[in-house]
Amino acid sequence: MLSATEISVDDRPNEVIRALQVESESSDTCLMYEYFTDLCAADIELSHTDSVSMACQLLMKESYDVVLLDLNLPNRAGLEALHTILQSAPDIAVVVISDIDSETFAIQTLKAGGQDYIVKGQFDHYSLNKTIRYAHERKKIKDRLTYLAQYDPLTKLLNRESFLSRMSEAVDRSIRNENTLAVFFIDLDDFKQVNDTYGHAMGDELLTQVAERFTLSIRREDTIARLAGDEFAILVESVNSTESSNVVSEKLFELMEIPFQLPSGELYITISVGITLFNGKKVSIENALKQADAAMYRAKKESGNTYHYYDDELERKLKLRNLLKENVLLAIQNEQLFIEYQPQVDKENRLIGVESLLRWKIPKLGVIYPASFIPFLEDTGSIVPCGEWALRKSCQQVKIWYDSGVVPADFILNVNVSAKQVRCSDFFTTVKTIVAETSFPVDNLVLEITEVTLMEEHKWSIETLRKLVELGVSITIDDFGLGRSSLSYLATFPFSTMKVDRSFMAHFPQDHDTVVLIKTLIGLAKSLDKQLIVEGVESQLQRDLLLELGCEKFQGFLFSKPQPIDHIQDIFKHFEPEIPTNKVVHLPSY
Repeated sequence: MLSATEISVDDRPNEVIRALQVESESSDTCLMYEYFTDLCAADIELSHTDSVSMACQLLMKESYDVVLLDLNLPNRAGLEALHTILQSAPDIAVVVISDIDSETFAIQTLKAGGQDYIVKGQFDHYSLNKTIRYAHERKKIKDRLTYLAQYDPLTKLLNRESFLSRMSEAVDRSIRNENTLAVFFIDLDDFKQVNDTYGHAMGDELLTQVAERFTLSIRREDTIARLAGDEFAILVESVNSTESSNVVSEKLFELMEIPFQLPSGELYITISVGITLFNGKKVSIENALKQADAAMYRAKKESGNTYHYYDDELERKLKLRNLLKENVLLAIQNEQLFIEYQPQVDKENRLIGVESLLRWKIPKLGVIYPASFIPFLEDTGSIVPCGEWALRKSCQQVKIWYDSGVVPADFILNVNVSAKQVRCSDFFTTVKTIVAETSFPVDNLVLEITEVTLMEEHKWSIETLRKLVELGVSITIDDFGLGRSSLSYLATFPFSTMKVDRSFMAHFPQDHDTVVLIKTLIGLAKSLDKQLIVEGVESQLQRDLLLELGCEKFQGFLFSKPQPIDHIQDIFKHFEPEIPTNKVVHLPSY
Protein backbone atom coordinates (compact mmCIF):
# COMPACT_ATOMS: atom_id res chain seq x y z
CA MET A 1 0.00 0.00 0.00
CA LEU A 2 1.34 3.43 -0.91
CA SER A 3 1.94 5.93 1.86
CA ALA A 4 1.10 9.60 1.87
CA THR A 5 4.36 10.40 0.16
CA GLU A 6 4.56 11.71 -3.40
CA ILE A 7 4.70 9.39 -6.40
CA SER A 8 6.73 11.38 -8.91
CA VAL A 9 6.17 10.45 -12.55
CA ASP A 10 9.02 12.59 -13.88
CA ASP A 11 11.10 15.58 -12.96
CA ARG A 12 8.77 18.51 -12.34
CA PRO A 13 8.75 21.15 -15.07
CA ASN A 14 7.96 24.80 -14.41
CA GLU A 15 4.18 24.28 -14.25
CA VAL A 16 3.03 21.05 -12.62
CA ILE A 17 -0.46 19.82 -11.80
CA ARG A 18 -0.31 18.33 -8.31
CA ALA A 19 -2.93 15.63 -7.73
CA LEU A 20 -3.84 14.00 -4.42
CA GLN A 21 -5.49 10.58 -4.49
CA VAL A 22 -7.75 9.79 -1.53
CA GLU A 23 -8.27 6.02 -1.67
CA SER A 24 -8.43 3.34 1.03
CA GLU A 25 -8.34 0.25 -1.22
CA SER A 26 -4.75 -0.78 -1.96
CA SER A 27 -5.72 -2.43 -5.26
CA ASP A 28 -7.31 0.76 -6.56
CA THR A 29 -4.32 2.75 -5.35
CA CYS A 30 -1.92 0.51 -7.22
CA LEU A 31 -4.12 0.64 -10.32
CA MET A 32 -3.99 4.46 -10.25
CA TYR A 33 -0.20 4.24 -9.92
CA GLU A 34 -0.08 2.00 -13.02
CA TYR A 35 -2.19 4.49 -14.94
CA PHE A 36 0.21 7.29 -14.06
CA THR A 37 3.17 5.12 -15.02
CA ASP A 38 1.57 4.44 -18.41
CA LEU A 39 0.67 8.10 -18.76
CA CYS A 40 4.28 9.30 -18.57
CA ALA A 41 3.09 12.88 -18.00
CA ALA A 42 5.96 14.91 -16.62
CA ASP A 43 3.71 17.79 -15.66
CA ILE A 44 1.40 15.77 -13.36
CA GLU A 45 2.47 14.65 -9.88
CA LEU A 46 0.49 12.24 -7.74
CA SER A 47 0.34 12.00 -3.97
CA HIS A 48 -1.74 9.55 -1.98
CA THR A 49 -3.50 9.23 1.34
CA ASP A 50 -6.03 6.68 2.54
CA SER A 51 -8.39 8.87 4.60
CA VAL A 52 -10.33 12.10 4.35
CA SER A 53 -8.91 13.40 7.63
CA MET A 54 -5.34 12.90 6.41
CA ALA A 55 -6.25 14.51 3.08
CA CYS A 56 -7.56 17.57 4.89
CA GLN A 57 -4.29 17.87 6.81
CA LEU A 58 -2.26 17.63 3.60
CA LEU A 59 -4.46 20.18 1.83
CA MET A 60 -3.95 22.65 4.66
CA LYS A 61 -0.16 22.18 4.65
CA GLU A 62 0.61 21.86 0.95
CA SER A 63 -0.61 23.17 -2.37
CA TYR A 64 -2.58 20.80 -4.60
CA ASP A 65 -4.51 21.42 -7.79
CA VAL A 66 -6.72 18.33 -8.05
CA VAL A 67 -8.09 15.77 -5.61
CA LEU A 68 -9.02 12.28 -6.89
CA LEU A 69 -11.61 11.34 -4.27
CA ASP A 70 -13.07 7.86 -3.77
CA LEU A 71 -16.48 8.22 -2.15
CA ASN A 72 -16.42 4.67 -0.70
CA LEU A 73 -14.17 5.47 2.27
CA PRO A 74 -14.39 4.29 5.88
CA ASN A 75 -15.62 6.83 8.45
CA ARG A 76 -16.59 9.41 5.79
CA ALA A 77 -18.33 8.04 2.74
CA GLY A 78 -20.46 9.49 -0.06
CA LEU A 79 -21.10 13.20 -0.36
CA GLU A 80 -19.99 13.79 3.24
CA ALA A 81 -16.42 13.08 2.12
CA LEU A 82 -16.75 15.63 -0.69
CA HIS A 83 -18.18 18.29 1.65
CA THR A 84 -15.37 17.74 4.15
CA ILE A 85 -12.66 18.09 1.47
CA LEU A 86 -14.19 21.30 0.13
CA GLN A 87 -14.48 22.77 3.61
CA SER A 88 -10.73 22.33 4.06
CA ALA A 89 -9.84 23.51 0.54
CA PRO A 90 -12.71 25.45 -1.09
CA ASP A 91 -10.60 26.30 -4.13
CA ILE A 92 -9.50 22.74 -4.97
CA ALA A 93 -10.75 20.89 -8.07
CA VAL A 94 -12.24 17.54 -6.97
CA VAL A 95 -12.65 14.61 -9.36
CA VAL A 96 -15.02 12.10 -7.78
CA ILE A 97 -14.22 8.41 -8.36
CA SER A 98 -17.01 6.00 -7.54
CA ASP A 99 -18.23 2.49 -8.30
CA ILE A 100 -21.80 3.84 -8.61
CA ASP A 101 -22.69 4.09 -12.29
CA SER A 102 -25.59 6.54 -11.92
CA GLU A 103 -26.15 9.75 -13.86
CA THR A 104 -28.40 11.05 -11.08
CA PHE A 105 -25.73 10.51 -8.45
CA ALA A 106 -23.07 11.99 -10.73
CA ILE A 107 -25.14 15.18 -11.09
CA GLN A 108 -25.55 15.33 -7.31
CA THR A 109 -21.77 15.30 -6.83
CA LEU A 110 -21.30 18.05 -9.41
CA LYS A 111 -23.94 20.20 -7.71
CA ALA A 112 -22.18 19.56 -4.40
CA GLY A 113 -18.96 21.06 -5.79
CA GLY A 114 -17.20 18.29 -7.70
CA GLN A 115 -15.50 19.20 -10.96
CA ASP A 116 -15.98 15.79 -12.61
CA TYR A 117 -17.28 12.26 -11.94
CA ILE A 118 -15.77 9.02 -13.22
CA VAL A 119 -16.81 5.41 -12.60
CA LYS A 120 -14.28 2.79 -11.54
CA GLY A 121 -13.47 0.35 -14.29
CA GLN A 122 -14.71 2.73 -17.01
CA PHE A 123 -11.58 4.80 -17.58
CA ASP A 124 -7.99 4.25 -18.68
CA HIS A 125 -4.85 6.31 -18.45
CA TYR A 126 -5.81 8.41 -21.51
CA SER A 127 -9.25 9.35 -20.20
CA LEU A 128 -7.81 9.89 -16.71
CA ASN A 129 -5.26 12.29 -18.19
CA LYS A 130 -8.01 14.30 -19.90
CA THR A 131 -10.18 14.25 -16.78
CA ILE A 132 -7.43 15.64 -14.55
CA ARG A 133 -6.44 18.34 -17.04
CA TYR A 134 -10.00 19.40 -17.83
CA ALA A 135 -10.91 19.55 -14.13
CA HIS A 136 -7.85 21.67 -13.48
CA GLU A 137 -8.58 24.04 -16.40
CA ARG A 138 -12.27 24.38 -15.50
CA LYS A 139 -11.28 25.26 -11.95
CA LYS A 140 -8.79 27.84 -13.21
CA ILE A 141 -11.46 29.39 -15.43
CA LYS A 142 -13.96 29.41 -12.58
CA ASP A 143 -11.41 31.02 -10.27
CA ARG A 144 -10.60 33.61 -12.93
CA LEU A 145 -14.27 34.48 -13.39
CA THR A 146 -14.69 34.69 -9.62
CA TYR A 147 -11.68 36.98 -9.46
CA LEU A 148 -12.99 39.22 -12.24
CA ALA A 149 -16.34 39.42 -10.46
CA GLN A 150 -14.65 40.69 -7.30
CA TYR A 151 -11.59 42.61 -8.44
CA ASP A 152 -10.64 45.35 -10.86
CA PRO A 153 -8.41 43.68 -13.50
CA LEU A 154 -6.26 46.80 -14.01
CA THR A 155 -5.35 47.80 -10.45
CA LYS A 156 -6.00 44.42 -8.75
CA LEU A 157 -8.09 46.29 -6.17
CA LEU A 158 -11.60 45.29 -5.13
CA ASN A 159 -14.36 46.47 -7.47
CA ARG A 160 -17.49 48.40 -6.51
CA GLU A 161 -19.67 45.39 -5.70
CA SER A 162 -17.02 43.79 -3.52
CA PHE A 163 -16.42 47.10 -1.76
CA LEU A 164 -20.13 47.43 -0.94
CA SER A 165 -20.10 43.86 0.36
CA ARG A 166 -17.15 44.66 2.64
CA MET A 167 -18.95 47.80 3.77
CA SER A 168 -22.01 45.75 4.69
CA GLU A 169 -19.90 43.43 6.83
CA ALA A 170 -18.16 46.40 8.45
CA VAL A 171 -21.50 48.04 9.26
CA ASP A 172 -22.63 44.93 11.12
CA ARG A 173 -19.42 45.00 13.18
CA SER A 174 -19.73 48.73 13.85
CA ILE A 175 -23.28 48.33 15.16
CA ARG A 176 -22.24 45.47 17.45
CA ASN A 177 -19.14 47.28 18.70
CA GLU A 178 -20.60 50.83 18.55
CA ASN A 179 -17.74 51.99 16.35
CA THR A 180 -17.65 54.70 13.68
CA LEU A 181 -16.73 54.00 10.08
CA ALA A 182 -15.10 56.39 7.62
CA VAL A 183 -15.59 56.20 3.85
CA PHE A 184 -13.16 58.11 1.62
CA PHE A 185 -14.24 58.81 -1.97
CA ILE A 186 -11.21 59.80 -4.08
CA ASP A 187 -11.10 61.25 -7.59
CA LEU A 188 -8.04 62.24 -9.60
CA ASP A 189 -8.03 65.89 -10.65
CA ASP A 190 -7.89 66.49 -14.43
CA PHE A 191 -7.39 62.80 -15.22
CA LYS A 192 -9.17 63.27 -18.55
CA GLN A 193 -6.42 65.62 -19.59
CA VAL A 194 -3.85 62.87 -18.92
CA ASN A 195 -5.72 60.49 -21.23
CA ASP A 196 -6.18 63.16 -23.88
CA THR A 197 -2.52 64.24 -23.78
CA TYR A 198 -0.63 60.98 -23.29
CA GLY A 199 -3.14 58.31 -24.35
CA HIS A 200 -5.19 55.73 -22.48
CA ALA A 201 -2.27 53.31 -22.05
CA MET A 202 -0.43 55.98 -20.08
CA GLY A 203 -3.62 56.73 -18.14
CA ASP A 204 -3.90 53.06 -17.19
CA GLU A 205 -0.29 53.02 -16.02
CA LEU A 206 -0.97 56.08 -13.87
CA LEU A 207 -4.06 54.45 -12.33
CA THR A 208 -2.02 51.36 -11.48
CA GLN A 209 0.65 53.42 -9.72
CA VAL A 210 -1.96 55.49 -7.91
CA ALA A 211 -3.61 52.29 -6.64
CA GLU A 212 -0.25 51.07 -5.31
CA ARG A 213 0.28 54.33 -3.42
CA PHE A 214 -3.21 54.36 -1.99
CA THR A 215 -2.67 50.83 -0.70
CA LEU A 216 0.37 52.08 1.20
CA SER A 217 -1.74 54.67 3.01
CA ILE A 218 -4.07 52.22 4.78
CA ARG A 219 -3.82 49.52 7.42
CA ARG A 220 -4.08 45.83 6.62
CA GLU A 221 -7.59 45.68 8.10
CA ASP A 222 -8.88 48.59 6.00
CA THR A 223 -10.46 48.18 2.55
CA ILE A 224 -9.59 49.91 -0.71
CA ALA A 225 -11.33 49.62 -4.09
CA ARG A 226 -11.42 51.12 -7.55
CA LEU A 227 -15.05 52.04 -8.15
CA ALA A 228 -14.84 53.19 -11.78
CA GLY A 229 -12.57 55.21 -14.06
CA ASP A 230 -10.37 57.35 -11.84
CA GLU A 231 -12.61 56.95 -8.77
CA PHE A 232 -11.32 55.08 -5.72
CA ALA A 233 -12.79 54.41 -2.27
CA ILE A 234 -11.29 53.51 1.10
CA LEU A 235 -13.16 52.11 4.10
CA VAL A 236 -11.55 52.65 7.51
CA GLU A 237 -13.07 50.92 10.50
CA SER A 238 -13.03 51.95 14.17
CA VAL A 239 -12.43 55.65 13.54
CA ASN A 240 -11.97 57.38 16.89
CA SER A 241 -12.46 60.95 15.72
CA THR A 242 -12.33 63.36 12.81
CA GLU A 243 -8.66 63.84 13.59
CA SER A 244 -7.89 60.17 12.92
CA SER A 245 -9.59 60.33 9.50
CA ASN A 246 -7.68 63.54 8.81
CA VAL A 247 -4.48 61.53 9.29
CA VAL A 248 -5.53 59.15 6.51
CA SER A 249 -6.36 62.09 4.20
CA GLU A 250 -3.08 63.83 4.88
CA LYS A 251 -1.16 60.63 4.17
CA LEU A 252 -2.97 60.32 0.84
CA PHE A 253 -2.00 63.85 -0.11
CA GLU A 254 1.60 63.33 1.00
CA LEU A 255 1.89 60.30 -1.28
CA MET A 256 0.59 62.35 -4.20
CA GLU A 257 3.33 64.96 -3.75
CA ILE A 258 5.85 62.50 -5.18
CA PRO A 259 5.92 62.62 -9.01
CA PHE A 260 4.76 59.54 -10.88
CA GLN A 261 7.35 57.89 -13.11
CA LEU A 262 5.73 57.19 -16.47
CA PRO A 263 7.29 56.23 -19.82
CA SER A 264 6.50 59.76 -21.00
CA GLY A 265 8.37 61.25 -18.03
CA GLU A 266 7.53 62.55 -14.57
CA LEU A 267 3.94 63.52 -13.91
CA TYR A 268 2.38 65.29 -10.93
CA ILE A 269 -1.31 64.80 -10.23
CA THR A 270 -3.60 65.89 -7.41
CA ILE A 271 -6.72 64.38 -5.88
CA SER A 272 -10.05 65.48 -4.45
CA VAL A 273 -11.31 63.53 -1.44
CA GLY A 274 -14.77 63.33 0.11
CA ILE A 275 -15.25 61.81 3.57
CA THR A 276 -18.30 60.66 5.48
CA LEU A 277 -18.37 59.28 9.03
CA PHE A 278 -21.21 56.90 9.96
CA ASN A 279 -22.06 53.85 12.06
CA GLY A 280 -24.67 52.17 9.90
CA LYS A 281 -27.63 52.78 12.18
CA LYS A 282 -29.17 55.59 10.16
CA VAL A 283 -27.35 55.47 6.83
CA SER A 284 -27.34 52.63 4.32
CA ILE A 285 -24.08 51.61 2.67
CA GLU A 286 -25.26 52.97 -0.70
CA ASN A 287 -26.14 56.33 0.86
CA ALA A 288 -22.85 56.44 2.76
CA LEU A 289 -21.02 56.09 -0.56
CA LYS A 290 -23.25 58.79 -2.07
CA GLN A 291 -22.45 61.07 0.87
CA ALA A 292 -18.71 60.63 0.38
CA ASP A 293 -19.19 61.19 -3.36
CA ALA A 294 -21.10 64.43 -2.71
CA ALA A 295 -18.34 65.62 -0.36
CA MET A 296 -15.74 64.81 -3.02
CA TYR A 297 -17.56 66.97 -5.57
CA ARG A 298 -17.56 69.82 -3.05
CA ALA A 299 -13.79 69.42 -2.71
CA LYS A 300 -13.40 69.38 -6.51
CA LYS A 301 -15.45 72.58 -6.84
CA GLU A 302 -13.05 74.22 -4.40
CA SER A 303 -10.38 73.83 -7.13
CA GLY A 304 -9.40 70.29 -6.10
CA ASN A 305 -6.31 69.06 -4.26
CA THR A 306 -8.22 69.11 -0.98
CA TYR A 307 -10.69 67.10 1.08
CA HIS A 308 -14.15 67.84 2.38
CA TYR A 309 -16.42 66.19 4.94
CA TYR A 310 -20.07 65.44 4.35
CA ASP A 311 -22.14 67.91 6.37
CA ASP A 312 -25.71 69.15 6.86
CA GLU A 313 -25.64 71.33 3.73
CA LEU A 314 -24.50 68.44 1.58
CA GLU A 315 -27.12 66.23 3.21
CA ARG A 316 -29.81 68.71 2.18
CA LYS A 317 -28.48 68.73 -1.39
CA LEU A 318 -28.30 64.93 -1.50
CA LYS A 319 -31.91 64.63 -0.32
CA LEU A 320 -32.92 67.17 -2.95
CA ARG A 321 -31.07 65.20 -5.61
CA ASN A 322 -32.88 62.01 -4.59
CA LEU A 323 -36.24 63.80 -4.84
CA LEU A 324 -35.31 65.20 -8.23
CA LYS A 325 -34.36 61.72 -9.37
CA GLU A 326 -37.76 60.41 -8.28
CA ASN A 327 -39.58 63.17 -10.16
CA VAL A 328 -37.51 63.75 -13.29
CA LEU A 329 -39.47 61.31 -15.45
CA LEU A 330 -42.72 62.99 -14.38
CA ALA A 331 -41.52 66.57 -14.73
CA ILE A 332 -42.93 67.12 -18.22
CA GLN A 333 -45.71 64.51 -18.16
CA ASN A 334 -47.27 65.82 -14.94
CA GLU A 335 -46.70 69.49 -15.79
CA GLN A 336 -44.28 70.01 -12.91
CA LEU A 337 -42.20 72.32 -15.11
CA PHE A 338 -43.30 75.88 -15.78
CA ILE A 339 -41.85 79.13 -17.08
CA GLU A 340 -41.37 82.50 -15.43
CA TYR A 341 -40.41 85.60 -17.41
CA GLN A 342 -38.19 88.51 -16.38
CA PRO A 343 -38.41 91.78 -18.33
CA GLN A 344 -35.49 93.48 -20.04
CA VAL A 345 -35.55 97.25 -20.62
CA ASP A 346 -33.53 99.81 -22.51
CA LYS A 347 -32.07 103.13 -21.39
CA GLU A 348 -35.41 104.86 -21.89
CA ASN A 349 -37.22 102.31 -19.72
CA ARG A 350 -38.94 100.72 -22.70
CA LEU A 351 -39.77 97.03 -22.51
CA ILE A 352 -37.59 95.30 -25.13
CA GLY A 353 -37.93 91.61 -24.22
CA VAL A 354 -38.00 88.93 -21.57
CA GLU A 355 -35.75 86.14 -20.40
CA SER A 356 -37.49 82.78 -20.14
CA LEU A 357 -36.59 81.06 -16.84
CA LEU A 358 -37.35 77.40 -16.14
CA ARG A 359 -38.93 76.42 -12.82
CA TRP A 360 -39.76 73.01 -11.35
CA LYS A 361 -42.57 72.47 -8.85
CA ILE A 362 -42.35 69.21 -6.90
CA PRO A 363 -45.27 68.29 -4.64
CA LYS A 364 -43.07 67.52 -1.62
CA LEU A 365 -40.86 70.60 -1.97
CA GLY A 366 -42.71 73.34 -3.79
CA VAL A 367 -40.95 75.48 -6.41
CA ILE A 368 -37.31 74.58 -7.15
CA TYR A 369 -35.08 77.15 -8.86
CA PRO A 370 -32.50 76.49 -11.61
CA ALA A 371 -29.40 76.68 -9.41
CA SER A 372 -30.69 73.62 -7.54
CA PHE A 373 -31.89 71.44 -10.40
CA ILE A 374 -30.04 72.41 -13.60
CA PRO A 375 -26.80 70.62 -12.50
CA PHE A 376 -28.87 67.49 -11.83
CA LEU A 377 -30.56 67.68 -15.24
CA GLU A 378 -27.12 68.16 -16.82
CA ASP A 379 -25.65 65.14 -15.05
CA THR A 380 -28.53 62.85 -15.97
CA GLY A 381 -28.96 64.10 -19.55
CA SER A 382 -32.55 65.14 -18.76
CA ILE A 383 -31.63 68.73 -19.63
CA VAL A 384 -32.10 67.89 -23.33
CA PRO A 385 -35.86 67.06 -23.26
CA CYS A 386 -36.53 69.64 -20.51
CA GLY A 387 -34.65 72.33 -22.44
CA GLU A 388 -36.54 71.50 -25.62
CA TRP A 389 -39.84 71.73 -23.70
CA ALA A 390 -38.83 75.15 -22.28
CA LEU A 391 -37.90 76.51 -25.72
CA ARG A 392 -41.16 75.33 -27.31
CA LYS A 393 -43.32 76.55 -24.40
CA SER A 394 -41.66 79.98 -24.39
CA CYS A 395 -42.06 80.41 -28.15
CA GLN A 396 -45.73 79.43 -27.94
CA GLN A 397 -46.44 81.92 -25.15
CA VAL A 398 -44.64 84.91 -26.64
CA LYS A 399 -46.31 84.20 -29.99
CA ILE A 400 -49.66 84.51 -28.19
CA TRP A 401 -48.56 87.91 -26.85
CA TYR A 402 -47.57 89.02 -30.35
CA ASP A 403 -50.92 87.97 -31.81
CA SER A 404 -52.94 89.65 -29.04
CA GLY A 405 -50.94 92.88 -29.16
CA VAL A 406 -49.62 92.60 -25.61
CA VAL A 407 -46.05 93.14 -26.81
CA PRO A 408 -44.63 94.93 -29.87
CA ALA A 409 -43.59 93.05 -33.00
CA ASP A 410 -39.85 93.51 -32.24
CA PHE A 411 -40.16 92.10 -28.70
CA ILE A 412 -37.23 89.73 -27.96
CA LEU A 413 -37.44 86.29 -26.35
CA ASN A 414 -34.27 85.13 -24.55
CA VAL A 415 -34.01 81.41 -23.76
CA ASN A 416 -31.16 79.71 -21.90
CA VAL A 417 -29.62 76.61 -23.47
CA SER A 418 -27.10 74.23 -21.93
CA ALA A 419 -23.88 72.68 -23.17
CA LYS A 420 -25.50 69.26 -23.54
CA GLN A 421 -28.28 70.70 -25.68
CA VAL A 422 -25.88 72.38 -28.09
CA ARG A 423 -23.70 69.26 -28.13
CA CYS A 424 -26.59 67.17 -29.47
CA SER A 425 -26.21 66.57 -33.18
CA ASP A 426 -29.85 67.48 -33.82
CA PHE A 427 -29.94 70.70 -31.78
CA PHE A 428 -30.01 72.94 -34.84
CA THR A 429 -32.85 70.86 -36.30
CA THR A 430 -34.72 71.03 -32.98
CA VAL A 431 -34.58 74.83 -32.88
CA LYS A 432 -35.56 75.13 -36.53
CA THR A 433 -38.51 72.76 -36.03
CA ILE A 434 -39.80 74.57 -32.93
CA VAL A 435 -39.62 77.96 -34.65
CA ALA A 436 -41.57 76.56 -37.61
CA GLU A 437 -44.17 74.75 -35.51
CA THR A 438 -44.91 77.77 -33.32
CA SER A 439 -44.68 80.32 -36.19
CA PHE A 440 -42.28 82.27 -34.01
CA PRO A 441 -40.40 85.11 -35.75
CA VAL A 442 -36.90 83.69 -35.75
CA ASP A 443 -35.24 87.13 -35.78
CA ASN A 444 -36.75 87.74 -32.33
CA LEU A 445 -35.27 84.62 -30.75
CA VAL A 446 -32.10 84.90 -28.66
CA LEU A 447 -30.34 81.85 -27.20
CA GLU A 448 -28.27 82.54 -24.10
CA ILE A 449 -25.20 80.35 -23.63
CA THR A 450 -22.82 80.77 -20.70
CA GLU A 451 -19.30 81.97 -21.34
CA VAL A 452 -17.90 78.89 -19.54
CA THR A 453 -19.85 76.60 -21.87
CA LEU A 454 -18.51 78.36 -24.96
CA MET A 455 -14.92 78.17 -23.79
CA GLU A 456 -15.09 74.51 -22.76
CA GLU A 457 -16.89 73.36 -25.89
CA HIS A 458 -15.38 75.66 -28.48
CA LYS A 459 -14.80 73.06 -31.21
CA TRP A 460 -18.32 71.70 -31.40
CA SER A 461 -20.22 74.86 -30.46
CA ILE A 462 -18.83 77.19 -33.11
CA GLU A 463 -20.27 75.27 -36.08
CA THR A 464 -23.72 74.83 -34.50
CA LEU A 465 -23.90 78.48 -33.47
CA ARG A 466 -23.01 79.68 -36.95
CA LYS A 467 -25.80 77.59 -38.46
CA LEU A 468 -28.25 79.05 -35.94
CA VAL A 469 -27.15 82.60 -36.77
CA GLU A 470 -27.61 81.86 -40.48
CA LEU A 471 -31.14 80.73 -39.59
CA GLY A 472 -31.76 84.15 -37.98
CA VAL A 473 -31.30 83.29 -34.29
CA SER A 474 -29.19 85.66 -32.19
CA ILE A 475 -26.65 84.45 -29.61
CA THR A 476 -25.96 86.05 -26.23
CA ILE A 477 -22.95 85.16 -24.10
CA ASP A 478 -24.46 84.76 -20.63
CA ASP A 479 -22.65 85.22 -17.30
CA PHE A 480 -19.99 87.23 -19.10
CA GLY A 481 -16.99 88.06 -16.94
CA LEU A 482 -16.99 84.78 -15.00
CA GLY A 483 -15.39 82.48 -17.56
CA ARG A 484 -12.06 84.28 -18.07
CA SER A 485 -12.36 83.65 -21.79
CA SER A 486 -9.60 84.24 -24.28
CA LEU A 487 -10.36 87.28 -26.42
CA SER A 488 -8.95 85.48 -29.46
CA TYR A 489 -11.51 82.69 -28.90
CA LEU A 490 -14.21 85.24 -28.18
CA ALA A 491 -13.70 86.86 -31.55
CA THR A 492 -14.50 83.60 -33.38
CA PHE A 493 -18.01 83.25 -31.91
CA PRO A 494 -20.99 84.62 -33.86
CA PHE A 495 -22.61 86.31 -30.87
CA SER A 496 -24.43 89.65 -30.87
CA THR A 497 -24.79 90.44 -27.15
CA MET A 498 -22.69 90.17 -23.98
CA LYS A 499 -24.61 89.76 -20.73
CA VAL A 500 -22.74 90.85 -17.60
CA ASP A 501 -23.29 88.43 -14.73
CA ARG A 502 -25.49 89.59 -11.84
CA SER A 503 -22.74 88.88 -9.29
CA PHE A 504 -20.97 92.11 -10.30
CA MET A 505 -23.92 94.16 -9.06
CA ALA A 506 -23.42 92.92 -5.50
CA HIS A 507 -20.40 95.25 -5.23
CA PHE A 508 -21.45 98.02 -7.58
CA PRO A 509 -20.82 100.91 -7.19
CA GLN A 510 -19.21 100.53 -3.74
CA ASP A 511 -16.17 98.62 -5.01
CA HIS A 512 -13.80 100.60 -7.22
CA ASP A 513 -12.39 97.53 -9.03
CA THR A 514 -15.90 96.38 -9.93
CA VAL A 515 -16.72 99.77 -11.40
CA VAL A 516 -13.51 99.72 -13.46
CA LEU A 517 -14.24 96.17 -14.64
CA ILE A 518 -17.80 96.98 -15.74
CA LYS A 519 -16.58 100.11 -17.49
CA THR A 520 -14.01 97.96 -19.30
CA LEU A 521 -16.65 95.41 -20.33
CA ILE A 522 -18.88 98.18 -21.71
CA GLY A 523 -15.94 99.54 -23.69
CA LEU A 524 -15.08 96.05 -24.95
CA ALA A 525 -18.65 95.50 -26.18
CA LYS A 526 -18.62 98.79 -28.07
CA SER A 527 -15.20 98.04 -29.57
CA LEU A 528 -16.47 94.69 -30.82
CA ASP A 529 -19.69 96.32 -32.04
CA LYS A 530 -21.73 94.12 -29.70
CA GLN A 531 -24.67 94.94 -27.50
CA LEU A 532 -24.33 94.65 -23.75
CA ILE A 533 -26.92 94.04 -21.06
CA VAL A 534 -26.31 94.09 -17.32
CA GLU A 535 -28.43 91.82 -15.15
CA GLY A 536 -28.92 91.97 -11.40
CA VAL A 537 -29.74 95.70 -11.34
CA GLU A 538 -31.60 96.30 -8.07
CA SER A 539 -31.48 100.03 -7.37
CA GLN A 540 -32.11 103.27 -9.22
CA LEU A 541 -28.61 104.40 -8.31
CA GLN A 542 -27.07 101.38 -10.01
CA ARG A 543 -29.16 101.96 -13.11
CA ASP A 544 -28.26 105.66 -13.29
CA LEU A 545 -24.55 105.02 -12.80
CA LEU A 546 -24.59 102.29 -15.46
CA LEU A 547 -26.18 104.80 -17.84
CA GLU A 548 -23.33 107.21 -17.12
CA LEU A 549 -20.84 104.44 -17.98
CA GLY A 550 -22.56 103.87 -21.32
CA CYS A 551 -24.75 100.82 -20.61
CA GLU A 552 -28.05 100.89 -22.51
CA LYS A 553 -29.86 97.65 -21.56
CA PHE A 554 -30.80 96.29 -18.15
CA GLN A 555 -32.41 93.41 -16.31
CA GLY A 556 -33.02 93.00 -12.59
CA PHE A 557 -35.33 93.31 -9.60
CA LEU A 558 -35.47 97.10 -10.01
CA PHE A 559 -37.69 96.52 -13.00
CA SER A 560 -39.33 93.23 -12.02
CA LYS A 561 -38.65 89.88 -10.49
CA PRO A 562 -39.29 86.84 -12.72
CA GLN A 563 -43.06 86.43 -13.00
CA PRO A 564 -45.42 83.60 -13.99
CA ILE A 565 -47.66 84.03 -17.03
CA ASP A 566 -50.71 85.24 -15.10
CA HIS A 567 -48.73 88.15 -13.54
CA ILE A 568 -46.24 89.17 -16.20
CA GLN A 569 -48.77 90.88 -18.47
CA ASP A 570 -49.69 93.30 -15.63
CA ILE A 571 -45.98 94.04 -15.18
CA PHE A 572 -45.69 94.89 -18.89
CA LYS A 573 -48.16 97.76 -18.43
CA HIS A 574 -45.88 99.55 -15.94
CA PHE A 575 -43.14 100.27 -18.44
CA GLU A 576 -43.45 103.75 -19.90
CA PRO A 577 -40.70 105.43 -21.90
CA GLU A 578 -38.87 108.12 -19.93
CA ILE A 579 -38.48 111.66 -21.19
CA PRO A 580 -34.74 112.32 -21.64
CA THR A 581 -33.28 114.78 -19.12
CA ASN A 582 -29.94 116.42 -18.58
CA LYS A 583 -29.58 114.79 -15.17
CA VAL A 584 -25.98 113.81 -14.44
CA VAL A 585 -25.13 111.19 -11.84
CA HIS A 586 -21.57 111.08 -10.55
CA LEU A 587 -19.75 107.96 -9.52
CA PRO A 588 -18.75 107.91 -5.86
CA SER A 589 -15.22 108.91 -4.93
CA TYR A 590 -13.07 106.17 -3.43
